[in-house]
Amino acid sequence: MTNETLKKRLLATTLLFGLMGGLTQGLAVAQEADEEDDAPVVIEEVEGEDEARQEKVVVVGSLIARDEYSSISPVQIISADIQRDKGLVDATSILQSSPVSAGQQIDASFAGFVLDNGPGATTADLRGLGAGRTLVLVNGRRLAPAGVEGAPSSPDLSLVPSGLVESYDLLLDGASSIYGSDAVAGVINATLRKDFDGLEIDFFRTQPQQGSGEETQIDLTWGINGDRGFAGFGVEYFDRKTIKLSDRDFSDQCSKNYEITETGEIRSEDLSVDIDYPGAGSSPCDYFPLARRMSILNSGLSSFQFGSVYNTPGTSNVGIPNFSETGDIFGNFVDGNGDGLADVSFYDYTTNGAPRDRATDLLAGSEQLSFFSYGEYTIGALNDMTAYYEASYAQRETFINSGEGQLFPTVSGNNPFNPCNIDAGGTDCGAAFNNYLFDTYGVQLTDFGFPNATEGANYDVQPIVTVIGDRNTVDVDVAQYRLVGGVKGDLPFAMPLIGNTWDYDLYASYSRSDGNAVRRGIRDDRLQLSLATTIEDPSSPGNYICGLDVDGDGIPDPNSTPGGCVPVNLFASSLYDNPFGDFATQEERDFLFGTRSFKTVYEQTILSGVITGDLVELPGGTASAAVGFEYRQDAIESLPDDVARDGLFFGFFSDGGATGSKDLYEAFAEVELPIIANVPGIYELTTNFSGRWTEEQFYGAAWTYSGKVGYRPVEWLQASGTFGTSFRAPNVREQFLQGQTGFLTITDPCVVPEAAFDIQNGYDASNDPRDQNTLDNCLASGIDPTTFAPNGPGNNRFSTEIISGGGL
Repeated sequence: MTNETLKKRLLATTLLFGLMGGLTQGLAVAQEADEEDDAPVVIEEVEGEDEARQEKVVVVGSLIARDEYSSISPVQIISADIQRDKGLVDATSILQSSPVSAGQQIDASFAGFVLDNGPGATTADLRGLGAGRTLVLVNGRRLAPAGVEGAPSSPDLSLVPSGLVESYDLLLDGASSIYGSDAVAGVINATLRKDFDGLEIDFFRTQPQQGSGEETQIDLTWGINGDRGFAGFGVEYFDRKTIKLSDRDFSDQCSKNYEITETGEIRSEDLSVDIDYPGAGSSPCDYFPLARRMSILNSGLSSFQFGSVYNTPGTSNVGIPNFSETGDIFGNFVDGNGDGLADVSFYDYTTNGAPRDRATDLLAGSEQLSFFSYGEYTIGALNDMTAYYEASYAQRETFINSGEGQLFPTVSGNNPFNPCNIDAGGTDCGAAFNNYLFDTYGVQLTDFGFPNATEGANYDVQPIVTVIGDRNTVDVDVAQYRLVGGVKGDLPFAMPLIGNTWDYDLYASYSRSDGNAVRRGIRDDRLQLSLATTIEDPSSPGNYICGLDVDGDGIPDPNSTPGGCVPVNLFASSLYDNPFGDFATQEERDFLFGTRSFKTVYEQTILSGVITGDLVELPGGTASAAVGFEYRQDAIESLPDDVARDGLFFGFFSDGGATGSKDLYEAFAEVELPIIANVPGIYELTTNFSGRWTEEQFYGAAWTYSGKVGYRPVEWLQASGTFGTSFRAPNVREQFLQGQTGFLTITDPCVVPEAAFDIQNGYDASNDPRDQNTLDNCLASGIDPTTFAPNGPGNNRFSTEIISGGGL
């Protein structure tokens, strides 16, 4: 724990103790005054007011205070105590395991993905519409988003004070007209407990059967209840140990494919490779990703890719020292030693299942610490005005190891370390390939309409390796502060129809989250500088230099750029000896590795008020209504460093962050009409109507409304229906997010489909599924879509498919 982190926690603790101390002192004074005063207390009752008025509650999905915990809308109540008895303690486990959670639930197992809230966050997704459309409340009031990178758009469930939660109330209905545009999918409300009885200490420990992933949670709660209110304080510590792939039987060996036959047999061993390439090996593991290899590219206009050749120290079957081919362009396996088996086994070159791969996180570890204090105090004047507050601080620290990505830059044929650089003593790769074809088949490429592999030329080469420590870890620290203060009570005037049965609730809240994320990895800008400028030092043969040529003498100046330049040899044996390799020198590693950091601040300010009460008596009961307003300001400042902003890590996405703020003004009303009740065939028939006017700073104003009908033929059965509209105002992520890049599966429509191409017979139009418009557009672009072959001139698509997905 850093000193800065400790200072933040101490500051938050001091603030919360101060708030709690002030309120509990007031409660204690009130109790003492009541005990010392022997005179009877006379309370004048207002005619028509009953005791139930003081016990009304607001049920999630409605703004109307009611006598019973019932609702037309579908609401699921999850008791926190029952979940604890089942071994589920934290909010994430409880909510994501609920049957109503649909779609993709983001949890700590998403270690290597680009997430809206950044790595390590956990969110809730109701009805499969996304976490950004699921509203999360604490005691009926919004919990602001928190996270790192990009622009967080959803609350982080790991920051909910689960030890103080009494129940989780889930609204399984769209509620834009009740809560606003972020409640399109539904609402989750964490209701905090109020029944305190001195000091309580709870200890929870989960020990998985196979070890690792142990969870420890310690909850310390203390509270005081008085005649005029209560105050509560809680401290929660949660720690989950990391689960690595090697810690579980189902992931210890490797990632694999599963196939179930018609007879129910489960197969996971891939036999197809061994059938096509005898000796290449059948394996229970998926062969991807493959490393310790290189692809050789002709740098001419009519380029031809040889395919991947694999590192075979001391031997070669294609004339390139220490590298061997698996299969040739005819689809035949290469058997250089004549034993009838392929010389290369794919399984020997996959990083899948290697010891370091199995050390990757299956479920990332996390450490969380939270402080929470809340309470209320009835002043006893101004129509029984009650003041209340909530103050909280929560912090999450997560360290994630998602595994190294592949490194696959293109190295120019002029690079002195390139094994196909003839001028630097390398192999004539064009001649080696032609010799292999002629020696094996007695043919050359020109016999099939392909330009001959150029002999006597330097070839570009694409090494494909995996480097230890490259883009595999991220360290995340997120802290959220939240302060709520409000007053509620009876309205100081009587309503004309029923009497003085109207209440008000006015509150303001402010929350701020601070997030930091740091990654380490290979910087592509430095790698490209080294690869493009490295030469043998003319003044010191056998030594190499690199850098920009500032003085124009034709020789790189190593110190011409900040940090200088170090020659990098991407063909050093240290990168190919093992599935996870390393650079030959520490100087290369120090030069190439850098950090990618992100600082994200999210602030939310809310001012909200509502009045609710009775209207008129109907045959089914008392009609009630609620009217209110809300002002909300959301602001974000998500600042990447230059490595993150410009995407300077090799094969990694760029993220411009987000900066901006927006205001939202809303007014709303709701009315509930109990039409009829307690007659034969109708235990209850109730309707509910709500409307909301929203003015969004950037997208103007709009109305949303909703109508609901609930029918109970008997007490235990309800049929309900809803019709309504939504106004989906963009959140700050959608409004202010700067440019980002990602990973896409890209296909070229001008490439001849594999079904329509045969290496010996060429293009077969009868098997081409493309329409004529596509073919015409290719021709208009200067590309003949009948000769641009999948493994032919001008296309290295096969290589792109094999190495795509590296970086994350």
